[in-house]
Amino acid sequence: MREKIDLFLPCEDIEVAQSALLELHDNKTVQHINLLVSADFAAHHQVPDGCTFVVIDRLESSNTVESIAENTDADYVMICTKTTPIRWGLYALERFLRTADDTGAVMVYSDYYSLIKEDKEAAKVGEKEEENGKLVKHPVIDYQSGSLRDDFDFGSLWFIKAQALRDFIAQQDRADYQYAGLYDLRLYLSRVGEIFHL
Repeated sequence: MREKIDLFLPCEDIEVAQSALLELHDNKTVQHINLLVSADFAAHHQVPDGCTFVVIDRLESSNTVESIAENTDADYVMICTKTTPIRWGLYALERFLRTADDTGAVMVYSDYYSLIKEDKEAAKVGEKEEENGKLVKHPVIDYQSGSLRDDFDFGSLWFIKAQALRDFIAQQDRADYQYAGLYDLRLYLSRVGEIFHL
């Protein structure tokens, strides 16, 4: 049986979310698409077809990490850690999945591009033309074992083994953070397995 992915994407604008969702609905590796929203947003917007709202307090909190764990039954979880719109590369999810399987990593992250819409006069190295602006490369560095930096750039997509996430939530002495829940999760993952840079 093929492994499945539950996606957790922050959503502040339904129209922006709809464009990202178009590519995901037909992807055979995606089991559920969950939109992380505030209680106010959920009260005033209709859930898009094929999605579920997961109400959170703030993206970085321990409560959000717990809500993600409670709302997944897939083999892997993809968490988007920023509210910026995402355009998925060709076979991006399949590549994350294959890498996680092949390496046995508890977390996989990757280099990424950002789309710069304003015109810049001087072209920079690493940019390529896109329909609505320029794509700028953002290579990230390899994770160093024992790194405690809270500003380490993992990009905005974290691909996590769901069992490791459930084990993190099950800890008896786990602290409750308002702003450092994702950081706490990342430190836990670094202790129990490999964090792999794709």
